[in-house]
Amino acid sequence: MNLALAYRGFYKRNNKKTNNFNLEIFKNHLDSINTLNIQNIDIYIHTYSINECEDKKLLSIFENYNLKKYIFEEKIRKKISYSIINSLELVDKNYDLIINTRFDVYFIKYLSDWSINYNKLNLAFKDIKKSWVRKKKVSDLIYIFPKKYNNILISALKKSTNVVNSSPGHFIYKKLNIDENEINFMIDGFFSSNTDSQPNNYIYIKRN
Repeated sequence: MNLALAYRGFYKRNNKKTNNFNLEIFKNHLDSINTLNIQNIDIYIHTYSINECEDKKLLSIFENYNLKKYIFEEKIRKKISYSIINSLELVDKNYDLIINTRFDVYFIKYLSDWSINYNKLNLAFKDIKKSWVRKKKVSDLIYIFPKKYNNILISALKKSTNVVNSSPGHFIYKKLNIDENEINFMIDGFFSSNTDSQPNNYIYIKRN
C-alpha cells in the first residue's frame, strides 16, 4: 500500500503550547504507520518557518525518506485549517491512503489497533458529547482516508473556515459532501482534542 504522510501546522513553538518535532516523534509515527502493511511512504509538509537553522534541522529528519514537497511560510495564519488545506493540496499523486496529521501528535496505540476503514473518510473521534450533539464537533488531530476524499475534505475545510471563527477543522462534519455512512470514527467515544485536559488511550499532543 502506498501512503502519503502530510504534516501541517507548527513543527516548533515556544509559547504556552510549546512543541518541538524531532526524530523520536517521527520514529513514533513511522512505527505506528508501518503496522498498516505499508510498502511506501511519501512525505509532504506545510509549516511555518522558525529560522534557517531550525528549518534545515527539520528537513534533516527526513533526509533518508521520500520527502516530496515542503513549504515553510513566513506569515503565521491563526486558523489551523489554512495549513491543513495547503498540506492536502500538496498531495498531487495517487495514493492508496493519505494521513494528514499535526507534527506533535504521539501514538499510544499503533494504528493497527485503531478502527480504520480503508474505504472511508476516517476521523479520529467525536468531541465531548455536548459539543458533538449540539454542533457535530469532531477531532482535528489526524485524518486518514483514500485519495478520493482529498478534495472533499479540502472543500469542507474551506466551507468551515468561512463560517467558524476558531478551529474550523473541528466543524467539517456538516460540510462534508458525502453520505454519513462514508465517514468512520477510528476511536469510539467522546473526547477533547486538547489531550492536556482530557486524555484518551490512543493519541496525545506531545509537549516539550
